[in-house]
Formats: sequence, C-alpha cells, structure tokens
Amino acid sequence: MGFNWNNYDSIENVGSYQDGADNLGQAGYSIGFHHIISGVNLYFKAFITNFTETFDSDWAAETVYGRADPIYTFKSTTRNISLGFKIPAASTSEGYENLAKVQQLAQFLYPAYENVGSAQTIAQGPLIRLKMMNLLQANPPSQDPNSNPGDLLSNYSAAGGATAGLLGIIKNITVEHNLAGDEGVLDLRTGADSGATILPKVISVNLTFSPIHETPLGWQQITDSTEEGENQSTVQFSSQNYPYGAVLAKSLTSIGQPASGGSQAAEDSESAAIDGAINPGNPGS
Repeated sequence: MGFNWNNYDSIENVGSYQDGADNLGQAGYSIGFHHIISGVNLYFKAFITNFTETFDSDWAAETVYGRADPIYTFKSTTRNISLGFKIPAASTSEGYENLAKVQQLAQFLYPAYENVGSAQTIAQGPLIRLKMMNLLQANPPSQDPNSNPGDLLSNYSAAGGATAGLLGIIKNITVEHNLAGDEGVLDLRTGADSGATILPKVISVNLTFSPIHETPLGWQQITDSTEEGENQSTVQFSSQNYPYGAVLAKSLTSIGQPASGGSQAAEDSESAAIDGAINPGNPGS
C-alpha cells in the first residue's frame, strides 16, 4: 500500500520521526478502492468517521376494498452503504499525496469512452470495488457452521487487497477540505494574485456506495441425507458467509431445526396462516 508520510518529500529533514498511522495502514487498517476500468488500486488509512449500511426491502402494496391491510408483493432487497473517513497529513509530503489521492478517487466516478466514427461514446461505466477490512469484501473467507465455536472465531479473517472488495457503484462523493477551524492548511509556497499553494491538513470524505452482488442471495431448501439414509430438508441462506463472513455455530443454534415440541402439522398450520395473510384470495387460506 505504500503508506509513508514522507513519500513525496525531498526537502524536509525528517529526522527520526515516525508516523504510527503509517504502521496501522501497512497492517491492513485501510480503505481500498479498485477501479475496474483502469485496474488501479487506491488506499486510504482507516480514520473512519461513519459507516452505515441500509438493507431496504421493496414491497408493492395493493389496497383492497374492505381489507384493513394492503396486500404486499415482494420486489427486491437492496443494500446501500454510507462511508465517511478523514485523511490527515503528518507533513507537506503526505498533504500533497492525500490531495492527489482524493483527486484520483473523484476521477474514478467518470466513464470510459471510445471513438465510434467521429463521435465519442461511453464504452464502460465506472464500476468500483470497495474493500474495508473484514466489513466490506466481495467473498469473505468461507466458514463451516459445523465447526467448533472456538475455531470459527480463531479462523475468522478478511480477504486481502482492494481487488477483493465489494463490487458496486459510488453514487456520490462529498469532499470537505477543512480550510477553516482547527485543521487549517499547510502553506507550501506564496504567490501573487491568488497564486499561493496550500495543502489541507485534514480532508474529510463522505460517499454513498451501492453494491452489485455477484451471487444470488436468498433462502433455499436444501436436502441432505442422514446417517440412517433418510432425506432431511432444511432451509438455508444461499450464501451463509454474506455479508461479513461471520457464521453462527450450529452447535449453539437451532437454525434449520423445528422448534421444541413442534410438529409438521404445526409448521403446515403456520404456512397456511401466512399464505392467507398475504394471499387472501387463495382457496387454501
């Protein structure tokens, strides 16, 4: 990743100063962007100020005369991510590098063009992979829910590199240069007629990211054979490692198992009641 507060400095006498944030960045505490069009990776130290995920289920509601509640028809579930982070500069060298990185991140939002005849047309949209430690990644390392609970914790880890990030689109980026207040600026050089050169000490970035998931997501009925040779059906999520790669140990849960004292008749009764609530015209309700 090349985190070094002195990457661009050929002037200052750095002495024995060491920026501890560089070490944390090198250790993987970072936010990575992979630009699909160019293949360029871009990393920022993880001074995170906001990380919010919204899982939004979209239902079509049909109001029926004489019925208290609408009839709901499921359409889709989407995931949206709001991410905010600060980019501090420990030196003019790092201030310059930070500004250049934010500039490149802004460039990532523009498409690729190609010449067709005498006109330019869009050839590819600006898709991005966003990687943030174990919380944002495309394919978290697989975990087996049948494992010992202690093994699940000790083996829990993140995939490495921005290329392992979550595929999606950046809807918007807000950049605050914090020129006023306590942060202020680093004066690089003066110049007449608004020609002074300054570098922000702290740049704040906030963005909205919408993932494009690369595998189907949803619940499916899985049939396995027991040791006695009988078929046993359970309902499981299609990607058990979605979205964080953390799974619950089956030995500590009752996932996929009937409730204590339950029966097939009780399950059928529950299914019929739900079907009647969402499909009132169904003869079986």
